[in-house]
Parts: sequence; structure tokens; C-alpha cells
Amino acid sequence: MQNMIYDWIQNLSVYIILMMAVLQLISNAEYRKYFRFFSGLLLILLLLTPLLRLTGMEQTFYDLYHSIEYRQEKEAIAEYESYLKDASNLWEEEE
Repeated sequence: MQNMIYDWIQNLSVYIILMMAVLQLISNAEYRKYFRFFSGLLLILLLLTPLLRLTGMEQTFYDLYHSIEYRQEKEAIAEYESYLKDASNLWEEEE
């Protein structure tokens, strides 16, 4: 348990240091706004990690994320396949 807390604090520390360094490198205020938004979402996930582990929901959350990701990749492949078929049909019609 103590090791888990130590790892969590270490991950948060590294995350905060990296985010501050990246924020200093971003010169455009418009980009900073979006970076802060997404880095804030990531920070929320980092803060919830111990709670998810203790409740046993970490694996459920992981499976849910990967199922959505899998579905999106499958749709992208189907869309690309449709595009290739259309391009093939156009190519055959020209000949």
C-alpha cells in the first residue's frame, strides 16, 4: 500500500513538472488554453487512479476505454475500405 502511494505521488510529480515545462514552451495563448484543458483531464485521471484501484474499477475503466478505441478503429478501417472500393470502381470505369 505504501509503495502504491509512493508511485502515485511520483507519477503526479513527474506529470506536473513536465506540464509546467511544456506550458513554458508554448508561446501562443490559444494553444495554451487547449493544452491546459487536456492536461487537466489527464490530471483528473491521475488523481482518480488510486481510487479506481481500491474499488477494483481500474480494469473496468481500462476495458471500456479499449472497447471504444477498438470501435473507432474499426469504423475508420471500414471508411477507408469504402474509399478504396470507390476509387477502384472509378479507376475501372475510366478504363
